[in-house]
Amino acid sequence: MGDQLRLNIPDFEPRAPWWSGDLQTVRNTFIGANADLSPWPEKRREFVSGGGDDDRLAGRYQDPAEMGADHACASTRQWTAQQTASRPLVILVHGLTGSADSLYLTHTAKELLTHGFRVMRLSLRGSPPVAEYCTKQYHAGLTADLVAVVDQLPSGWVKSGVIFIGFSLGGNMVMRLAGEGLLGDRLHGVASVSAPLDLKGCQRRIMRPRNWLYHRHILKLMVEGAAANALPHQLRQRLPGLKTVYEFDDQIVAALHGFEGADDYYARNSAEGVVRDIACPTLIIHSWDDPWIDPGVYKRLRGDLPGHHHLVMSDGGGHLGFHVRGLETTWHDHILTQFCLGTLA
Repeated sequence: MGDQLRLNIPDFEPRAPWWSGDLQTVRNTFIGANADLSPWPEKRREFVSGGGDDDRLAGRYQDPAEMGADHACASTRQWTAQQTASRPLVILVHGLTGSADSLYLTHTAKELLTHGFRVMRLSLRGSPPVAEYCTKQYHAGLTADLVAVVDQLPSGWVKSGVIFIGFSLGGNMVMRLAGEGLLGDRLHGVASVSAPLDLKGCQRRIMRPRNWLYHRHILKLMVEGAAANALPHQLRQRLPGLKTVYEFDDQIVAALHGFEGADDYYARNSAEGVVRDIACPTLIIHSWDDPWIDPGVYKRLRGDLPGHHHLVMSDGGGHLGFHVRGLETTWHDHILTQFCLGTLA
């Protein structure tokens, strides 16, 4: 199946005036808006985490076959329940400091729903709306939580398998999930966008002087997110004194999840070492001008992947940007849709 999958990759022509990687990255912050998903009724579920504790994850599920009649129009294809149930469920996993409401998740969801895929947008443990109930936060390799979600989904939702799509840190998570083979043949495909497959390299990159504004903003969101959790008092006291992302990973993430420190966390959870072991159709999308992610890992992967892996690199796009001329959607959503459709062949 994966070897025969062919992708029609459009040229990357940045949409004016977002010409640089930095401008592509911040575009949504200035003028972005969440996609309108109101035509598709939403079913909300909570899941017990896979860590043997009482932490929770939350999902928002939508089915194209359930589009309300008041939203249907001549230009919108009508899908039957039989058609959508015969396709794998696509589960979208957000990045660092994100949630099911992250702008990029809603836009990908709309594109896939329009093309007949059932979609569930996942909020990882420690993220809204379950943050206050969680004693721990997700991390880049917490794949047991993703397995737990699939195990707890209604059998009718997953009878045709699942496709995981992860963005940024969520991309590393889904690639580790696939590389570890934890879902077996239930995993129909996996894709990542702007993923830090080398966590240590990403940490060094974000702490470069040219990225100090990004670094300060990300750390602020990480600390605020952790403060919203039911963290142990000892760890909560550390939050105000954290000055770098490395310190957060070292003093909060590593402490919560039993790693010896940040470097141990990075080494044990980077997806680079398991990507080549993924058995299902695989799509990896990244930009050479991503200001947050060290491109070295993608240089190492290029030319050294199995035939059912598709590494798609663009000269522009920044981090989770990919705003181009000539497409109604983003460049990466156009390719993600092709990939999901291609896995059906």
